[in-house]
Amino acid sequence: MIAVLFMLDANQPAWAVACLIAGAVSVLQGIAINMLFKAGAEVTRLLKKSNGLKFSGEISQPVIRVVADYVCSVCGASANVDAQTKCYKCGARFEPGSIKGKTESSS
Repeated sequence: MIAVLFMLDANQPAWAVACLIAGAVSVLQGIAINMLFKAGAEVTRLLKKSNGLKFSGEISQPVIRVVADYVCSVCGASANVDAQTKCYKCGARFEPGSIKGKTESSS
């Protein structure tokens, strides 16, 4: 960054832009190499775990979302009560407090 400022001060904008591009490329390469090494470490941990060997560090876990899913008490169809007021399959109306069969599923 300091070299770019000196080059701009010395009226050499082409070299200043070249230094900025070289710096940006170096940063992007560093980020890519860091991601590759982290992914390689994760694969190594997973392989060691699957073979029953000791490993250091933590294996990342997937993010699990819990979605509330309601079931129509008339026909048994799955329904999203927040988005609708009646069953799309049989036309039964949903009333507040009368919903039965609430189940939770992960997706």
